Amino acid sequence: MEKYRNMIPNKKKSRIKIFFSNQILVSVLGLAIIVAISIPLAKNISKQYEINNEINLLQEQIGELDGKNANLKNLITFLESDQFIDEEARKNLNFKKAGEEVVVIKSEVLNTLENKNEINSIYMINQPKIAGEQMAANPKKWLRYFFTSRKL
Repeated sequence: MEKYRNMIPNKKKSRIKIFFSNQILVSVLGLAIIVAISIPLAKNISKQYEINNEINLLQEQIGELDGKNANLKNLITFLESDQFIDEEARKNLNFKKAGEEVVVIKSEVLNTLENKNEINSIYMINQPKIAGEQMAANPKKWLRYFFTSRKL
């Protein structure tokens, strides 16, 4: 019986040796291990890329917001200045400094005009340049321009 007992471990050793001596099986096993490792690695790399892009975007937004913040601080400083207070008092409260005179300029022409056509007629916009000329299509105007006799 001792003979048979010694033979069983030899069969196990021989199966392991056969398995690892077969190049195709070892290659397939190695490929499976590489694939099993590379899938999570690829996922981590893509997540890291997305995170880096998001970080860059947020840094750009921080820069823009810092610029806006600086502009708002400058605006607050101006709004709190005496110069702004003087300007607003003159515009809205009709105040004036000692020695100043207020002058109001009225635009009578624009106040009397009722619509855009009247404004156009004053400035001769879209009006025929020759008396009696009617509005014509652009090609007709070109034909008239090139082929009619004009007095100089």
